Amino acid sequence: MAYIDSLLASGERPIKREHQHWFILVANTRYAILALIGAALLTFVSVWFGVDGVLWQALGVLTLVLFVFGIAAFLWGILRYRNEEYLITNRRLIHVEGVINKTTTDSALEKINDAVLSQSLYGRMFGFGDLDVLTA
Repeated sequence: MAYIDSLLASGERPIKREHQHWFILVANTRYAILALIGAALLTFVSVWFGVDGVLWQALGVLTLVLFVFGIAAFLWGILRYRNEEYLITNRRLIHVEGVINKTTTDSALEKINDAVLSQSLYGRMFGFGDLDVLTA
């Protein structure tokens, strides 16, 4: 049972459950992706140019650090992405985020006055945007 399901009251049923667009995952893990690309490039350069000796050891340590950081940061980004969830029920709108410490925001559907959707050109092309829910 997901954490967000434990927040539902009796008689409350989920209507729509969503995560943010996958572009957010890519944006939040950009440094991890760059570190993994850097580790691959350092490995390629050290093998291609036949580096040996102290420089080989230094490049090996740097490659290992970049690789471990890249994998750890990417896995953490995936955990954060999977633990941020939006749920619309028959009574309210719920937003939950956080891997270890959870933050929950909910708004009763009766209290929502307006919703503003902003989409850029790329947002319209790839199906994402910013939705601002305005409450009383």
